Parts: sequence; C-alpha cells; structure tokens
Amino acid sequence: MLGDLGTGKTTTAMVLNNDLNDAWHDWTEEPQDEAPPLSIYLDLRTVEAGLRSAPRLNEVIDSVLRNAWQVADSESVNARVVLDHVRNQGALLIFDGLDEVLVHLSPAKGRDFLRELWRALPPAMIEDDGQHTGRLLMTCRTHYFPTIDRERSFFGGEDKEPVKNLYRAIYLLPFNDAQIRDYLQQHFTEIEREVDTPDSVRQAMELLSMVHNLMELAERPYNLRLISDQLPALRQARQEKRPVSLATLYNGFVTQWLERGENHHLIRSADKRLLMEDLAAHLWRRGGRGIDHAALANWLFERLESLTEMQRFYGGDRAALELLAEDLRTSTFVVRPGVDRFEFAHTSLLEFFLARYLMRALVEGRHEAWAIPNPSPETLLFLVDLALGLGSDPDAARDVAALQATLDELARVPRPLASELACRDC
Repeated sequence: MLGDLGTGKTTTAMVLNNDLNDAWHDWTEEPQDEAPPLSIYLDLRTVEAGLRSAPRLNEVIDSVLRNAWQVADSESVNARVVLDHVRNQGALLIFDGLDEVLVHLSPAKGRDFLRELWRALPPAMIEDDGQHTGRLLMTCRTHYFPTIDRERSFFGGEDKEPVKNLYRAIYLLPFNDAQIRDYLQQHFTEIEREVDTPDSVRQAMELLSMVHNLMELAERPYNLRLISDQLPALRQARQEKRPVSLATLYNGFVTQWLERGENHHLIRSADKRLLMEDLAAHLWRRGGRGIDHAALANWLFERLESLTEMQRFYGGDRAALELLAEDLRTSTFVVRPGVDRFEFAHTSLLEFFLARYLMRALVEGRHEAWAIPNPSPETLLFLVDLALGLGSDPDAARDVAALQATLDELARVPRPLASELACRDC
C-alpha cells in the first residue's frame, strides 16, 4: 500500500486491522461457517536501530512486539507465534511504515531488509495458495523512490526474487471534493452541534476554493485535519490578504496547540517552539527519527545550559530539570511509540520544525547550523513557504536582508554541507 505523506497509509492500515479483528472476535463468540482472518499490525518505526542494517525476521518482529506491543518474548506472543498465524492459520500480517526503516539504509541494505519481510510468507506458500495461508501487507511512502521504475523494481525483487507477480500495488489516492465535503460535514457536526452545519461546510468549501493551493492541500487527509482546525484563522488571513500555505497551516496548528495547554506547561510556549526546532535538527543530524528518554533528557539539559536566557529563567536545580524533561516528553509534539523511544508525532512535524530551524539560522547568520545532511523535499518546501511568508511581511525587511546575506555568504565561501544545501538548486 503506497501513498504520499499524509494520505492516510497508517490510518487505513489500522482501520483494516481493527475491522478484521472485530469481525474475528465476533466470530469467536458466534462461529459461522468460515472464520474471518485475524490481523496482526506491526509498526516498523519501532524496530530497534541495530536490526535495520542486519535484519533477522524473527528478531525484527520480536523487536516490534517489545517496543510497540510492550509484551515480553513469551510462548503466547512472539515472532514464532505471529509467523505461525500468517503461514498456517490464514492471518493478515501488516508491516506499517517500511519507508521509516529504508530511509536509514543504503539501497542494498534496504533490499536485504525487504527480503527478510518477504520471508514472513515464503513464495512457495503463496503459490500453493492453501486455504490456511494468510496474506502480507506493507505500507510505504511513494516518494521514497525517485521514479516509478525504481519503485516497481524494488518491490519486484529486481527480477531476482520469485515475488514479482505475487504482490499487488495499491495506491492511496488524494481525497476528492465529495470526500473533503464529507470530512468537513463530520467535523462540523462534532464541534458545532447547534450550528447550521450545511452552511458551515459550504463556507469552508468556498474558502478552500478561493485560497490559492488550499484545495490541493486539503486532498491529503492529514492536511485536511489541520485545515479544519485552522478554518477561523485561515478566514482571518484571507481577509487580511496574507499568504496561506502549508507552513501557514502548521504555524497555526502549533500555535493553537501550545496556547490550548499553556497554563499547564512548565516550559514557556515560545521556548517550546525553539526547543522543538533544535530537537528536529538534532535528530536529523543523528540520522534518526527517535531518541530514548535518557538521551532526550540529557539533550534538554545540555541545550538549556547553552541558552543563557533559558538557563537564567529555568535555573539549574536537578529536580526542576527533571520536571522540565517530563514537560518536554508529555506536552510537546513528541510521542512515545515504543517502550522508551520518543519521536515527533508525525514526520511532517519534524520536517516543519527543521525548516523553522534552518530559517532561524539564516536570519541569525549562523552558517554552521546549515551543516546538516540533505533535508527531505518536504522540509525544503516548508522552508520555501516560510521564506515567501517572511518576504511578504512589510515589517520583516531587516530579517529578509539578513537571510539573503547569509545565503550569499554560504555561496561565496564554501562550507561543507552548509554551502551544498544553500546552493542545492543554484
């Protein structure tokens, strides 16, 4: 199952998993002639880093069971039991987020990882198509592959594996107008029970069609969720003739989220924005998406020590720092998908905060901050949106001049990684 960022791959996989298991449990209570398949959902984002480059199928599955399912390696729930269900009892095995592993690997290592996943259901079993043989489903971002040919070659085993004709590619399409309208109908029914919902939907659809690129952004379910939460702010921006872009949506979402719980935060909202930007850059430099809780706390302590104003405000008492670390874990944009591993709640949030980090570095003239591995295309799109928004602000002339001066300096005096990124499309 393939799709772009935010098209709902994980949500679709989870809905399928839950629906099948609800039907399976209903069948166990009132057995019919034929049992529906059991579904087993495994989130590959939680695979331990050491198993990516040297994968072993059973160890990969056990890693997810430990980190995401939070169960011990027991006789009742382990890789052997999972594989028996899919190979001999007709279960569906879902490997979600394959791209979250592949981005950390070379092409050759990525193929090795995929081969291990294929072993969950050997080709011979699929070809025999016995009544007890299950199915295997993987999800992956389409843009992980530079071309459709590379995509087909990768999942076809490069014609070297006996799997080419055994799997079907399913692409998640963007929402159409009817689906967008249906989503908004449900959204307004939920939040405006005593308001004329049809009128609210009509006004929202009109706004989407009037604002440049907004309807296209709304075609992705994740973006549509952000848009629906930001409709009042978007109407205001439209009235004031301010630009509306994907960065505008995320800025609004971040602001709304922080303001909603500001009275319960120990770390000030403005400081959380900066820390999220710095954390995104820290993770990107490390080449990973996640960080364990101890490393996250140590990173926060070191960051606070390096920021004089924050150090002065929050102090250095160890007990107070522990509370700050807890606030960072529980009241920001990071979540814990595994036992002790934290990461941004959505990949696009990491990319958005990384773009803000790069933008702030340009304005502040910090060339060294741009010495990072190549950001994702989405990060660069966020960065362009932020730059365009800054350029359209009449009160930001000084920041625009500083930004341009930093870029000119990076182009004039070569600096490893930083100049390559600044001149990427020069």
